[in-house]
Amino acid sequence: MADQVTIDFGKIHDTAIRGINRAAVFLGLGVNAADHSALVDYHLTKDTNLRILPGGVDDEILDEWKKEFRVWVVGCGFREMIDRVCVFLDQLHEVCRVIDRSSSEKILKEFEFFGLVDKLNSLEETFGISCPHSEQLASFYPVRNCFVHRLGKVGHQDLRKADQLKLRFMRYDSMFVTSSGNELKIPDIFDPNSPEFVTPEAGSLVIKWAEKSLSFFKGDWIVLSPKDLTEILFFTRRCVGELTKTTLRFAKTRGVTLDKNAEQVAGADH
Repeated sequence: MADQVTIDFGKIHDTAIRGINRAAVFLGLGVNAADHSALVDYHLTKDTNLRILPGGVDDEILDEWKKEFRVWVVGCGFREMIDRVCVFLDQLHEVCRVIDRSSSEKILKEFEFFGLVDKLNSLEETFGISCPHSEQLASFYPVRNCFVHRLGKVGHQDLRKADQLKLRFMRYDSMFVTSSGNELKIPDIFDPNSPEFVTPEAGSLVIKWAEKSLSFFKGDWIVLSPKDLTEILFFTRRCVGELTKTTLRFAKTRGVTLDKNAEQVAGADH
């Protein structure tokens, strides 16, 4: 009788979700602190007379420090999110190899050294594991590398054959379609500060999943607004959910019996 193997798909899925949630918390704390004009105490402690930094600096220097702190916080949060997603993909790959009975230490190690783009491509080509917007998700990795290796300032290494570094993600967009068929751009209904709007005639409010692209040129600092960061985190959660679901579908086609917990992961709104 063959040995029975139990796979905890919920725990694997949670690997990515925890990383995304951690990034959301730390980005929220850090970006809000960097953007808050009243938070100006930069000394680590007042419990010692040792000082690394001067006792007081002018506003211009302090503003520059806070701007650089913001870039640092965003870079750390972005890296946390992407690196946890990569670990999640490693786990999906190992599970698929076990199910497919093609696992070996050499193959698993090779996959671990892949970047995000190669991990996504390999999973899709080998096992059909994918998400609908993997191209947009893949665009996160060069941005992550810029944060890690160049502190968020775009260099020639980030551009390759292009003249700009692009960050692409999907977000909810809203429009109004009139009864006569005209599409009208309206204020963002997901923004609580959006003004009211009046439609010229009856019609329908339409919510669509649309791409947003941010471009950065050589010498630019990668600066992302709190809204962009929130939408990026939300989009990444959606991608993780789709990757988990396609892995579960792959498992079922190979005769794996899914328990109640796995079915809940597959049916959850991620």
